[in-house]
Amino acid sequence: MPKYYYQTLSKEEKKKVKKEYQKEYQETEIMERFRRLNIYAIIAILFGLFLIIYAYFFENKNIGSIILGITMLILALVFIIGKALVKLRLLNKVALNQKRKKVEK
Repeated sequence: MPKYYYQTLSKEEKKKVKKEYQKEYQETEIMERFRRLNIYAIIAILFGLFLIIYAYFFENKNIGSIILGITMLILALVFIIGKALVKLRLLNKVALNQKRKKVEK
């Protein structure tokens, strides 16, 4: 994974960038999608765990249900990781915009 400009900033600068990010993207479509992805990921994790536990204890280790549960857990992790990567790119974009504004002044 490439190292972004945002990752090289100090803690104080990261806090400033996060505040600017929240101002800029507070009620946008991307934040709505992030919330939806979080909900989907939580539901997938809970459903996956339920399937695995139910299949293991009540269906005499039914392989099909266990595989489906594991697949749901993997998809939930993909949702969470994807959201984190997109958020990192947006934070990097905001940090670079702030850097350009400082240079122009």
